[in-house]
Amino acid sequence: MPIIELKNITKSYKGKLVLDEISLSLERGEFYTLIGSSGAGKTTLLRLINGLEKPDSGSIYVDGKDIAESDLICLRRNIGYVIQSIGLFPHMTIYDNINYVPSLSKDGKALRRERVNELIKLVGLQESDLLKYPSQLSGGQKQRVGVARALAASPDVILMDEPFGAVDDITRHHLQDEILSIHAMLGTTILFVTHDIEEAIKLGTRIIILNEGKIAQLGSRHDIIFAPKNDFVQEFLGNKNYVAYLTTTKIGDVCDPIKEDISCYPVISSKEPIIEGLRRIMNGEAEALAVCNSESQIIGRYDLGCDKRLRANCIK
Repeated sequence: MPIIELKNITKSYKGKLVLDEISLSLERGEFYTLIGSSGAGKTTLLRLINGLEKPDSGSIYVDGKDIAESDLICLRRNIGYVIQSIGLFPHMTIYDNINYVPSLSKDGKALRRERVNELIKLVGLQESDLLKYPSQLSGGQKQRVGVARALAASPDVILMDEPFGAVDDITRHHLQDEILSIHAMLGTTILFVTHDIEEAIKLGTRIIILNEGKIAQLGSRHDIIFAPKNDFVQEFLGNKNYVAYLTTTKIGDVCDPIKEDISCYPVISSKEPIIEGLRRIMNGEAEALAVCNSESQIIGRYDLGCDKRLRANCIK
């Protein structure tokens, strides 16, 4: 059973149709990224799922329950919500911000403190940061606290509305890696709105593209990169899907298994992006690279043919 299901959802504002008969099923444990042009209905979709807005028509189910017939307070306690402006309480310490929702539960103080201490480490901050106030943190640190607060009640679902859009590129890449690690560790279902195609492809196990209130395409990153479904998707992505593929796909995902002695080739880490392998080969360093894992063991060979073969397989 899908963890979230939307059936024929329509939503208008002041006579303008924002979502047009949207039907969508989100499977448990997947990382969905949601992209589309401005005004396509991305934020509205999140607000409807969280019960902050009501659809004009259609039904929304979370864990099989129609949210129109659910206690919205209980619903929101089981859905983490992270937004770009973060929304931390400025008069509360970081500890109290993260502990806010758990403090409403019947769990004892010791259990809640242990949970907060675990979460602050999970998002890459120190326990000493718990004594600080939001004004004492950088933008990236505040976003980490926002993620920790969303995770505090151990929700089944996390909704994220362009959470990393207001930080610099380096910090954003670090935050992306953090949320990927958290997803891999916890398996929480995530629906992540972004306007950045590279971010969508890097993070999403499934990618949803909206256009004028309708789903233009839903698929894996390989579907989106190599098989755009229609002219809108092709035009919307431009060449950014291929650039994103080169910068976010790891060498280890596309290298060929070892079939010969390749110890003569220069070594590259399996965690490096494809674009780094291309750079080294195009610079004339070698015709191929030996790919090694984190234990420095050679696990495969990378050359220019790897990407062509992968693309051919995906298109099939």
